[in-house]
Amino acid sequence: MLAFLAPIAGPFLLGALLVVLAGWLTTGSRARRAMGIAVGIAAMTPAWLVPAEHSIVRAAWVIVAFVGAARVIDLGRGEWATADRIVHVLSVVDTRRLTRARPAFDHVALGQAILWELVAWPTFQGIRLAPHFTGAAYWLVRWGFALVFIYTLTEGAYRVLFFAYRAVGFVTPPLHVAPAASRSVQEFWGMRWNRTVGTWLFETFFRPLARRRHPVLGALAAFVVSAVLHAYIEWVAVSWPMALVVLAFFLAQAVIIGLERVLRVRTWSPLAGHAWAIAWMVGLSPLFSEPALRAFLP
Repeated sequence: MLAFLAPIAGPFLLGALLVVLAGWLTTGSRARRAMGIAVGIAAMTPAWLVPAEHSIVRAAWVIVAFVGAARVIDLGRGEWATADRIVHVLSVVDTRRLTRARPAFDHVALGQAILWELVAWPTFQGIRLAPHFTGAAYWLVRWGFALVFIYTLTEGAYRVLFFAYRAVGFVTPPLHVAPAASRSVQEFWGMRWNRTVGTWLFETFFRPLARRRHPVLGALAAFVVSAVLHAYIEWVAVSWPMALVVLAFFLAQAVIIGLERVLRVRTWSPLAGHAWAIAWMVGLSPLFSEPALRAFLP
């Protein structure tokens, strides 16, 4: 255990220190705020110091550090007390989105987390069965199980987060809003998938530009930031070719959303809209799931 933790502890502590320092810096003058945000973004770089064989640890740290950087960017748009700034940058969920509640042991949330992970585990083992198949069957098994594994693992992890916040007296907002009910790819990304990150992208990039009458540019900026973030995670955890694959996934999403406007998909029947959205999301999912899998199975 010590042999595993020793090369990880240093980069983790350095990144955490950078996030806290950024939280303390980001106030006052524009120059100081800019410096704080730069330090917050730099917190995503210590992941490179983690040995390459720990690919999933590298990926996890970049994700955690990005959350810290996002919280730091929040601080750049207002005045916060010092204590509030530090708490905000160390919170996985935007503190402004938390609802106060009586501290409680939420056995339902804990049970849901366990159930999600109980589903995730056999699907991960199912991925390991892929080498027993050949040709197209290999990829169907690998990518099919990967799609379920990534979704269930994410849901389970967020339920653990919900449980932890509830134990100290806060309720977190939902992560997803029935993504399978999407009637378009735009609805999937804009309203239903990962609302924690989606809301942050909306408020940080889309809304400011939309207010200046540049909604298309705002949507593009939010999409580019999301694409670059995911690509960076794959670059650090796996390789730059896999980062390019992830970029291709997000580029394809942008093209499809543009096509939806031309075809006026929103005016289609609910059944046709559902079929359209699911077909594209499932069909393109290997561009996202394959790079992610390589972090788990290098």
